[in-house]
Amino acid sequence: MEQHTYNFPAEIWLYDGPAAWHFITLPEPVADDIQQRFGHLKRGWGSLRVALEINGVEWETSIFTDKPRRSFLLPLKADKRRQASVTAGDMVEVTLTVLP
Repeated sequence: MEQHTYNFPAEIWLYDGPAAWHFITLPEPVADDIQQRFGHLKRGWGSLRVALEINGVEWETSIFTDKPRRSFLLPLKADKRRQASVTAGDMVEVTLTVLP
């Protein structure tokens, strides 16, 4: 499978439900391209494995289909947010690669 890396600015937002998860919504052009190139590889919950980097912190996780926003959601775990020194409302540069 080909790999493709995306670079984009995005704002971190806080889900207002009981779990208080932080997310990034992928920009529409990025989400559309990922859907077109890699949509056939989706797993449970419409997920795709990705590697990403924010503020010099690199890790692997998954993005998830977000039908209401017609995009993908990137969840940000607390330990990675702390390492990257980011929180809700911050604008960050994201480097994201879809993994096989």
